[in-house]
Amino acid sequence: MDDDAKAHSNFLERLFFVIENYHFDCFGGMFLPWYQTPKPKWLSTSFGRMPLLRNSIGIINNNQYVAGGICAFRKKVIQDLGSFPLHIGMRNGNIGYGEENYLQDKMREKGFNIGFDPEWKIDHLVASYKHQLRWHLQRFYAKGRDKQIVTGKPMTTTQKIKLFSRAFLSTIYQLIKNLIKL
Repeated sequence: MDDDAKAHSNFLERLFFVIENYHFDCFGGMFLPWYQTPKPKWLSTSFGRMPLLRNSIGIINNNQYVAGGICAFRKKVIQDLGSFPLHIGMRNGNIGYGEENYLQDKMREKGFNIGFDPEWKIDHLVASYKHQLRWHLQRFYAKGRDKQIVTGKPMTTTQKIKLFSRAFLSTIYQLIKNLIKL
């Protein structure tokens, strides 16, 4: 569980229920946003909210990932796969992503089961620094950078231009779309 999250009242009950009743090698749950300061009107109501991967407890699709803020791994699986990579993800105050996805991809290669419980929940802080456009641009950059590191495939110049263009146009679109709210 992330250090800036609040567990729902049945957090431990759900955790042990899933452990005792399902054979998942890793499983995750839902996180919902909570704010210490008012949410900016331009910030989407879906920001900070985990997408619902399933309506009931079960194994998720191969193109889905449980979130690092609320997940559990079998200790033996972590030991066998060599733990989380240290070269990606949040570190030393730098924005980073993908270490949980990296490990889940390795798990899938070995045939491990990854599950999801929509009733296992936390409220995750959307800190005030995440209310700034600059942070969102840094987040998008970091996600792309770390995905490239994980795949081990350097992006071509054309791919970089397309990615930058998409990010730029998306930012302009969101600004125009939310101008009234601003």
